[in-house]
Amino acid sequence: MAIYPNIKGFRIWELSPINAAAYSCLANNYSLLASYGFVAPNDAFPRANDATQKALEIDDTFVEADASLGSFESQYECDWLGAAAEFQRAI
Repeated sequence: MAIYPNIKGFRIWELSPINAAAYSCLANNYSLLASYGFVAPNDAFPRANDATQKALEIDDTFVEADASLGSFESQYECDWLGAAAEFQRAI
């Protein structure tokens, strides 16, 4: 697929390594690629989680990262309680 190689060129975090929004955006992109079947879930979701964790390391109050983590926990880990807690934290 043409979309997946393009995400590898998405390197905004290299330009601003302390930008939590960039990592959260990257996490959401990986999640969407897996959700729509462009990338295998076992490949994309761990990368999404890594990007989310990096966003939270940079800014643990960044609500978009909490929402990304909730999405990861609900879609990949099937951890409904963990996902609910992250979504609630994002609200």
